[in-house]
Amino acid sequence: MYVVEGPKIEKMLGYTKTQTFFRIILPQVVKRVIPPTGSEFMVLIKDSALANVIGQPQLFDSAKKLMSSSSSILPWSLPVSSS
Repeated sequence: MYVVEGPKIEKMLGYTKTQTFFRIILPQVVKRVIPPTGSEFMVLIKDSALANVIGQPQLFDSAKKLMSSSSSILPWSLPVSSS
């Protein structure tokens, strides 16, 4: 990542290293990091929704098979009903 420093503007302004970081470096880094982070967040939301749509019917089918083969319905119905 390239961060513009300029001709040591922080020395011309009389900033300390801490002031330079918070007033010059950090705003440039945040400006470059926020858009890709937002994109990753959107992909995460879409993928989790897709996994839910695909996984839920499989979960219900497995639970139905287990309930039909088992004498006790309660242990298998609770996890399915909570999803």
